[in-house]
Amino acid sequence: MFLGDYSGLEPLVFGTGFHGVVFKGSVRKNLTQSLEWSEVKFVQTATITAARLSNRVFLGEELSRDKDWLNVSIMYTVDSAEAVQELRMVPSFARGLVHWFMPSMNRCRQHIRTARRLINPEVKTRQNAIRDASLTGKARKKPVDSLEWFMDNAGGKPCDYALGQIALGLAAIHTTSAMIVGMLYDLAEHPEFMEDVRQEIASVLKEDGGWKKTSLYKMKLLDSGMKESQRLHPITSTLVNRVLTEDVVLKDGTRLPKGAMVAIPSIAMVDPAVFGEDADRFDGRRFLRLREQPGQENRWQFVTTSPEMFGFGHGMHACPGRFFASNEVKIAIAHLILKYDWKFDDKLPRPQSMKDNAHAPNPAAGIWCRARTPELPL
Repeated sequence: MFLGDYSGLEPLVFGTGFHGVVFKGSVRKNLTQSLEWSEVKFVQTATITAARLSNRVFLGEELSRDKDWLNVSIMYTVDSAEAVQELRMVPSFARGLVHWFMPSMNRCRQHIRTARRLINPEVKTRQNAIRDASLTGKARKKPVDSLEWFMDNAGGKPCDYALGQIALGLAAIHTTSAMIVGMLYDLAEHPEFMEDVRQEIASVLKEDGGWKKTSLYKMKLLDSGMKESQRLHPITSTLVNRVLTEDVVLKDGTRLPKGAMVAIPSIAMVDPAVFGEDADRFDGRRFLRLREQPGQENRWQFVTTSPEMFGFGHGMHACPGRFFASNEVKIAIAHLILKYDWKFDDKLPRPQSMKDNAHAPNPAAGIWCRARTPELPL
């Protein structure tokens, strides 16, 4: 499906198996520090923020700031999607030759070369440290990042760690940035709800004396708004894509044959029969109210999937990174709305996503912001 057999597209099928400083560095270069309103192209800021937050966890502080690595982790997704689309238009018998001459494929191969140049020396350094610790009997202080996870699971066997890191970026960065954009747009469109979320965040952080592991869980209004935003602005037109392993007969008698590709249209999450007559309108408190019902506390969390809410998929193949993504989005939104005011141009409608099967935020769209004094230091 992803044509990963061709040189340059290997990360598409690769199976390998804080926030304060990062955020400040991301937004300082892209958002205004002025107290006057200024227009910004927020999609770029959100993408850089998601890339730096993700890579701070994946690879540590140094590489999360490396411009070359950030370019790889952001642009490989864009270039590989273009390459796959173009390569599918080439007859299968000719792909083995043609892909060597395609500019999009050449960009993918260059990204992989850059990734190996940056990642492999770090792998070598860690392998040497492991060997030295084994020889001397001294304990080695293990870094806490995804590269170390990969090395532990590899167990000393050959592994292309650079491809693994690119694959993580494929799954994490653009999907997370799209959620950040969608949520911020919803907040800007509903300023009274943004103020309520802002006060909740400030209250939780004051109560906890700063960021703690439990702080994000306590931000239940923010969690509710994020789930509502995902419900109304899913990342694709179809979700839960599957290939049937056996014949299936639906309740109405429709027969689906083994081998058929099936999916659920994301518009099903706007079903009035499930969410009421206002199902097509944003209600940031919708899922908070549902969580307040007896026995429903966990069912309607942002990270919980269900037949009614499948923005992260559902079942055994639900997105495994949704817990990480949830924390990222909450941290980003907390900084964004405590440090800045946001609004749309009064004369223009909310920017619409560019929709094919995937729903991508329009990078040319603008939103207005101005710096504000946060309720407490972040």
